[in-house]
Amino acid sequence: MFLHFTNTKSKVKSRRKKLRNLDRSRDSLRRQEDITSMEREDKILPIKAKKWIEALGKKVVGFEIETRCLEGIRATKAEKGLLRFSITVTKDMSDKEGNWHMGAIATIIDNLGAAAIGSSLGEVKASVCFDISYFSAAKVGEEVEIEAKLLENRDKFSSVTVEVKRKDDGKLIALGKQWMSSVTRTEAHPSKL
Repeated sequence: MFLHFTNTKSKVKSRRKKLRNLDRSRDSLRRQEDITSMEREDKILPIKAKKWIEALGKKVVGFEIETRCLEGIRATKAEKGLLRFSITVTKDMSDKEGNWHMGAIATIIDNLGAAAIGSSLGEVKASVCFDISYFSAAKVGEEVEIEAKLLENRDKFSSVTVEVKRKDDGKLIALGKQWMSSVTRTEAHPSKL
């Protein structure tokens, strides 16, 4: 009887050890799945951001001002936190002198800045601080390259820069800097009046 009890005791210890090893294996697999999921998300988010901008350019989504300014835009690079597009300036985007209109440039900078953040964080944010410096002009028919880069993300705020350059000579046309914030709906506070 005593011999049988010891044998059972060792079987229990052996089973516990096997269960601990099984739990460790499961935890290891879960960590690997989490890493794989994060890697997958790192690849999917830039593609989603790229497709959103291209859909705006094809007038599939968005408002008229966005779709007119982004018409014909083409993606050349899409990574987490970094997007690069090229576009040919059309007559619809120009002013009376045939220069690329500053409002069209601002619209592109705003949308690509939001998309760069979306390519990294998976959400589109609203501009809270928007600054553009204009350095030169682009004429109708010229091809330009636009690069949007996420610089920093702090809690609800993200900082992004967008450079707009002529494709043929690399001359800087405009530089946009933005701070964007997460948009959350809150209930209105009652007036104290």
